Amino acid sequence: MKKLLILLSVLLVTIIACEVLNKEYCWKCYTNYYDRQYIDHEVIEKRYTDSTTMCGYTELDIQKHENINTLNPYSITTGGSHIKWQDCYCIKE
Repeated sequence: MKKLLILLSVLLVTIIACEVLNKEYCWKCYTNYYDRQYIDHEVIEKRYTDSTTMCGYTELDIQKHENINTLNPYSITTGGSHIKWQDCYCIKE
C-alpha cells in the first residue's frame, strides 16, 4: 500500500510539472543576421537583429520556426572571403 501511494504521488507530481506542448502562446522571436568580409587583411563585420511577435503558436511550432531561421555560416564568394549566417531564438511572453 505504501509503494502504491508513493507511485501515485510521483505520477501526480510528474503530470503537474509537465508543460502542455500543444498549448498556444505569444512569442517574441529574435533573428540575428551576420555578414563578415575579409578585405585587405581586415575583418569587416555587420550585425543586425530583427524581432517579431508571434501569437497562437505552440512550443513545437516555435522550435520548427527557430530551426528554419537558423543558418550555419555559408560563403557567398569563392574562397570564403565573404560569409553570412543567422540565428533565431524565441522567448515566451
